[in-house]
Amino acid sequence: MDLNTIAEYERIRAALDKSEPVTVTEYDPDIVGAVVSQAELLSLKLPEAAGQKMDGIYVVTGGVALKLSALRYHCANFRRLQDVRTKEIEADAKRIDLLRQGVVVSEKGMIFELEAFFFQLKSTLDMMVKLFVPVLGSKQADISTYGDGGKKVIVHLQQLKKNRKLKLSEGRIDQLIELIQQVRDPWLKPLIAIRDTISHYKSYVGIGFSWNRDTDQIRTPTADVSGIQYPLIEVMERETEHLIDYAVEFVAYTILCAIPIDIYYQPMTEMEKKYIGALWGKDLKRAHFKLSSNVIYDYTERDVEEARRKYEQRIAAMKLTPSPTL
Repeated sequence: MDLNTIAEYERIRAALDKSEPVTVTEYDPDIVGAVVSQAELLSLKLPEAAGQKMDGIYVVTGGVALKLSALRYHCANFRRLQDVRTKEIEADAKRIDLLRQGVVVSEKGMIFELEAFFFQLKSTLDMMVKLFVPVLGSKQADISTYGDGGKKVIVHLQQLKKNRKLKLSEGRIDQLIELIQQVRDPWLKPLIAIRDTISHYKSYVGIGFSWNRDTDQIRTPTADVSGIQYPLIEVMERETEHLIDYAVEFVAYTILCAIPIDIYYQPMTEMEKKYIGALWGKDLKRAHFKLSSNVIYDYTERDVEEARRKYEQRIAAMKLTPSPTL
């Protein structure tokens, strides 16, 4: 590296030092409510659940939520481009004639969105395992990716079980391992294989518009799922929602591994989600678990409204505007 290049890097660093850091990122409310708030619901009983540990949990879960939002972003862009191109082709008699002759018309923008979608999918998984560092005491160098479709994650968890100094719940680690195993072969492994193919072997994905002779209409890009052709955009949207649900469970079971075994947890009822969500100003409809309590309370819509009023009063007292990012 020559001196001019080094000097340029120094100027870039100096410029970045003067810039203001990003302090707020707007997420999809149900994603941040599901992932980040699921962590909050269970972290209350984490040993030393304060300071640096909670900072680490917020950094990772916030990162996971952002990447899940990116998946929805790419789905929305793919669908928008598909709708625009479909209308353009329908209005072009010459292009329709070509499709009838068997020509498949590619759309670069849609290819770019599909590639980005799969990159973010794998990146989401890689971000999820980083939660092991602040919660389970893993070292960043020991587990940095969701390797081999989750197989490396399972090996790492099995090693953690042997470390008595960490005081982790072995039964709950087994529970997390079971979750990872359940989705590995039938669901995640094929998706990761597609991503790896795009990333390492093929920079071009052959998707495009063709002609459906059965319906005598334009056929938008499709995907083969267990021998059946489905619209590709529907597959992308469905897998996004599946991954959000999986991320919530992964976050929950990871945190539970570090909670003493004599502290129980239970599924949340829909009214509990509405009540706590109103009290916190968050959308908790996709959260799964909360810590168990000796008190059983059947929340009503009136309770929910009262909780919402308390939240609004608290925000007003802080002189802030309610926001889905809070």
